[in-house]
Amino acid sequence: MAKMKLDDFDVMFGNSEVIKPAEKDDKVDTWYDVGNYALNYIMSRKFTGGIAAGRITGLEGLSSTGKSLLAVSVIKDPQIEMCVVIDTEGGGNSQELMEFAGVDLNKVRILKAHTLTSYRRSKKNGKIEEVADKDMPAKLETGDYLYEEGVIFIMKKLLNAFAYTPKLKDKKILIILDSIANLQSVRELNGGYDMGKKAQEIGAFFRTFDNMLEKTNIAFVYTNKLYTNFSNPYDPWVAVGGENVYYNSSMIMRLSGTAESHDITPNDLKDDKAMKNTSLGTTYQTLKGFVRKSRFGTHRRTAQFMIDSQFGVTRYSGMFKLLKDFGIIQGSTWYTLTALWGDKKFHKKDFLELFRSDEEENVKKLQIILDETEKKLKEERAKYVESGAVDVDESLDFQTDEDSLETLLETSEEDLVNDVIRDVEK
Repeated sequence: MAKMKLDDFDVMFGNSEVIKPAEKDDKVDTWYDVGNYALNYIMSRKFTGGIAAGRITGLEGLSSTGKSLLAVSVIKDPQIEMCVVIDTEGGGNSQELMEFAGVDLNKVRILKAHTLTSYRRSKKNGKIEEVADKDMPAKLETGDYLYEEGVIFIMKKLLNAFAYTPKLKDKKILIILDSIANLQSVRELNGGYDMGKKAQEIGAFFRTFDNMLEKTNIAFVYTNKLYTNFSNPYDPWVAVGGENVYYNSSMIMRLSGTAESHDITPNDLKDDKAMKNTSLGTTYQTLKGFVRKSRFGTHRRTAQFMIDSQFGVTRYSGMFKLLKDFGIIQGSTWYTLTALWGDKKFHKKDFLELFRSDEEENVKKLQIILDETEKKLKEERAKYVESGAVDVDESLDFQTDEDSLETLLETSEEDLVNDVIRDVEK
């Protein structure tokens, strides 16, 4: 039988618009900085950006875990030309938070919303009725009604404007929804029982805009709250919107508080703790980012970072631990970072000063080292599985060969990183 040619294969699609992955590069070409090197890296495997253009990124966590601050910190990336913040929390907090984060407010516009779908309120009796998008008038006040735009309607207007307005088409644009948890269904707003309506509307929201965001290359970031999941002791927290937000997001990072910190000394922590009950208050908030979902090969990675009460997200926090975890920084009391400083030894407290002495060049070199380290680790893990150390058919039983596992662990840190460093130096 004659082998089928690929050109013959393409005939069956007729005039349909077909993407050929071998000929078209649809990978993310633009990443935006969240303001912290370690968080950027666990999200994207890049130091310079963690938020993907054209994709949906979720930041979820309990109250006071830095969700909103991280979201607006992305606006500081000089690549961002325009940003629309859809604020559902009220009280003018978005503007105040952006001022605290040091954002250029001239490139930001804030829209208010509190429901997913649009509605109108009768001037006569105050009755609230849901309104289909096609029935929304040009003016939001008529003789009989006051109309309120829902987030779904707002997003349709924004994306159509960005996609079909020539002056806006190629702009680097960020849309932030803060937060999806505060949005209500019109049924709930009207005093009735929600009956799952909000979850359905959240699902419709994401399904409507997923492809459009990719087409326009607009980055979409939303924040979300967690609530207690009493039914599952192994996963005690559930995000608002359930699986609907999980399926449609390319990246979800869960934020949580932690008492552990590798970035400040025990004495600093002690002093900071002593200030907690004074009028000055505590200076640092130590947090952890956990990648709950990723389409970029970074699932389940974690990083520590800190928020300074005076300056916001600290750029360098978590960097030392990340490099130590990958074996690039080696040592205990005295450390070495051969890739940058040869045999020079330093204490942990001196790392930041050394790193910042030539920050731009150091970041470039470390990115190359980590790229090669990631590649080597993947190759070693593939050999480990292929060797039979892990029985793939019985993988759920976690059957392993202890000798093979020990060999992998030995070669995946110091020896492996040294091999990478030698390759890069060549």
